[in-house]
Amino acid sequence: MKKDTIFNDIANMLDLGNIIAPAKKLTGGFAHEMFAVETNKRKYAIKLLNQETIVRHGGFENYATSEYLEKILQDNGLPIVPSLEFNGKKMQFIDNQHFYVFDWVEGRALASHEIQKEHCEIIGSILGKIHKIEHDKKSIDKFEINVDWDFYIEMALKKRSEIADLLKNNRTLLYKVQTDYDTALKEVSDNIVISNGDMDSKNVLWVDGKPHIVDLECLTYSNPYTELFQLALCWSGCEHYAINYGLLTVFIKSYI
Repeated sequence: MKKDTIFNDIANMLDLGNIIAPAKKLTGGFAHEMFAVETNKRKYAIKLLNQETIVRHGGFENYATSEYLEKILQDNGLPIVPSLEFNGKKMQFIDNQHFYVFDWVEGRALASHEIQKEHCEIIGSILGKIHKIEHDKKSIDKFEINVDWDFYIEMALKKRSEIADLLKNNRTLLYKVQTDYDTALKEVSDNIVISNGDMDSKNVLWVDGKPHIVDLECLTYSNPYTELFQLALCWSGCEHYAINYGLLTVFIKSYI
């Protein structure tokens, strides 16, 4: 696949218009590649999917589930940026490449230090609305963590990795956290909800103070409590090791 020609092929296949500027690769995301593509009709975001994630076991089924749930969120008026549908399909294929096309949103994701209480209030409320949507899913698997940290510590030491000493010095903590997580998982209720799966700050674009949720390929079914606390921690600074408990409280209260 040649990146300099595939977007012309996509535009021709889906009648997106004539491309009037070179496609621009966007930052963010590790598995897939996102590009801004402008035609004489409009501007689009095109996501070229990592083929390994497509062909792996359950890959197509996972994407089919996320597309199904994306439509449900759209029908319920959630502020998402859904993939566009062509000939009755969302996922498209050309030149041995699967991809999605989106309308372009001229928004910006917030950096961690930019997140304020009003943002947590809005996102907490949206998460609550997603979790309230009725569905017919009966059960899901609870995945316990079973990491052989000694194996990774030994590997890091052999390769003289810069994190080798950090792992070794925190071996007890790593195993304790793993055990605590698995213990807590057994105590969590069996409630099942539609789950965004990845609604942290990098996947919410803001336009005039209003959110537009992107990157919905992780939509699935999950436990509401685990997702609530994971996202509340993300939006209150956990990823940068400095939790703002005021933001955490606002997020959870708004969700409730």
